[in-house]
Amino acid sequence: MTLKRLWHKFYIDPRRQRLMRRYGEEALSKLDAVFNESGVPYSLIYGTLLGAVREKGFIPHDCDIDLALWADEDYAPARKRLRAAGFEPKRCICVDEGRFGYEETWRYKGIYIDFFHFFPDGRGCYYGTEFYNQDGCPDWKTSIARYGGLKVLKTLLPVAKETEYLPFGGIRARAIKSALAFVQEYYGPGWRTPDPSFVYPRKGETNYEELPDKLGVVKPLR
Repeated sequence: MTLKRLWHKFYIDPRRQRLMRRYGEEALSKLDAVFNESGVPYSLIYGTLLGAVREKGFIPHDCDIDLALWADEDYAPARKRLRAAGFEPKRCICVDEGRFGYEETWRYKGIYIDFFHFFPDGRGCYYGTEFYNQDGCPDWKTSIARYGGLKVLKTLLPVAKETEYLPFGGIRARAIKSALAFVQEYYGPGWRTPDPSFVYPRKGETNYEELPDKLGVVKPLR
């Protein structure tokens, strides 16, 4: 294990987990208000959605909040409200200048919130993109230095705009109605058992495609 990974394991990650316990539900409540006032859909996704389905709250070892947005919606008014509500823009990752894939990261009281944008696939469904180290690179910094960006993965998962509110700790949070199907497909048959060592993707368990002709370009979010 590298010194950087040790630093994250014994200092950064525990600190972020403490912040999640203290401010996580507050952040989710504010996010819900912002998107509702802006009239645009969103949902819990990935680890935060798994927490809603399995734990009825945050996963104990989770360090951030994951939300799904839809690329065919206008989120400009929501971004203005996010700033006014105390959320700070940090960075974005673009594929083809954001036309094919897009992810943005914000921060609230030390908590990082990732917005994963899902794009229409032309067949009535949506696809997502995820980003990884380039082959032979130990981290994002090396990937960017050597290749100009990150490896792109296209995911085809049960994601739709229909949502409902689920119990989540002391609040209620909005999730896709296909939450159970998403969790089962994304995390595999062992999703009910907590696994702090989980690393996505697990080949054969999720419908995904590596895109060697695409590049995830990291930029400051303004």
